[in-house]
Amino acid sequence: MIKMALRQTRRWVKWFKQNRALDTISTMEEFQKYIELTQPDFFSYHESNSLQRRRSFQAVVEKLRLPIRDKTVLDIGPGHGEMLDICHELGAKNIHFVEWYPLFYAYNRLKGFTKGYCINHLWRLRILESSKYDLIWARGSFQMDPVLNNPLLFSIEDWINQVERIAAPGGWILICPYFCADDLKRRIDAYHNRFTETMLQRGFTILDKIEDHNTEPYYPVTFFKIAGMPART
Repeated sequence: MIKMALRQTRRWVKWFKQNRALDTISTMEEFQKYIELTQPDFFSYHESNSLQRRRSFQAVVEKLRLPIRDKTVLDIGPGHGEMLDICHELGAKNIHFVEWYPLFYAYNRLKGFTKGYCINHLWRLRILESSKYDLIWARGSFQMDPVLNNPLLFSIEDWINQVERIAAPGGWILICPYFCADDLKRRIDAYHNRFTETMLQRGFTILDKIEDHNTEPYYPVTFFKIAGMPART
């Protein structure tokens, strides 16, 4: 736990410096020049997977016939913002996102059709407006291994409470966690763990696997709930 805390502290210092530089950038052209100058590996890696992430959200939209036009949507951890782009193309009314990583936050805010919150979603979703979002989407931003391995640092119940609080009545909530794997073998059983058990008790269901969206071994399950559905008794 001490090593993790030190690693996180170093990351915060780095991100603080990035934020100071990125706050002065007001156009996408300036941002691209910053990327060319600094060449951040993490940003470039996600950029190389942009097409797959776009297919992932499109597959869910088509399979579930998600209502997007004129809706208010939220992406928790958008990365390059493929979900945001598609929702814009499909006519969403309000397109919001929560992103803690400075480069992703800056990139998505500069698109011009989004509203962003530069916060850690694990602890600070409570600052968002209640009963607002018709669609809440999170794929990969919730990482199962560190959450389950550090129960004293994070409350699953509280996080679910905050997600449900910001969903509009009848709003669609879709959570697809990321699982760590060694040699393509997950460290944690996707179906038998504290998070999955809590989600099911709270009225979420696990969707049937959707091609191009639920990919092994990292994204095996997607939790779905319509806001207002009762929890299991």
